[in-house]
Amino acid sequence: MDESELIITEDGSHTILFKHSNISYHSLHGAIAESTKIYIEYGLVKAFEFKNIIRIFEMGFGTGLNAYLSYIFASNNNIHIDYTCIEPYPIEEKIYSILNYPKLLNYDSEILNNLHALEFSKQLQLSEKFKFQKIKCQWEYFSTIEKYDLIYYDAFGPGHDSALWDLNSTMKLINMLNHSGILMSFCAQGQFKRNLKSAGFITEGLKGPIGKREVTRATKK
Repeated sequence: MDESELIITEDGSHTILFKHSNISYHSLHGAIAESTKIYIEYGLVKAFEFKNIIRIFEMGFGTGLNAYLSYIFASNNNIHIDYTCIEPYPIEEKIYSILNYPKLLNYDSEILNNLHALEFSKQLQLSEKFKFQKIKCQWEYFSTIEKYDLIYYDAFGPGHDSALWDLNSTMKLINMLNHSGILMSFCAQGQFKRNLKSAGFITEGLKGPIGKREVTRATKK
């Protein structure tokens, strides 16, 4: 198994790097900067323009950063979030307990720890505004009849597992969204965007965070 280590990215925030494959959970240019720009500013803020009760699905819980940022956003705004994610390979307590996101964001570390410590397939009403559950499952085996308003598609890139980005996956994703639902991803690969369009999405190329020229927002119409 590829050995991993906790490292500091350029904005001072942590990510996890797999040493042999040189794959990281977040951009080495800045984990918090990347997640904030792509998933909060381009995703959650956009969804919040249309409704204030938002159902989010995240592909890959990872370090919990996207969920943590979403919780903070909900706490600071008139919005209620029902958050579901899948994660086949959860990180250990010795890692998540020392992530520096709470310190850098000046927010309660217990929230992040609770997101990680929650039993799989259990629901947690983390606050009046935020309900959360995570499922231990690989994407290819995951199925649901639930519909979501926003998807954070934050899997490892196409070079790591192309099946996560193929037409079958994009068809599965569009069927999980409500009408006018949004999919956000760091990936701007041409084939991925063509697959999104073939599945029925309308796609936009948006300016990426530092170190990333473009990211993708796709809308179900």
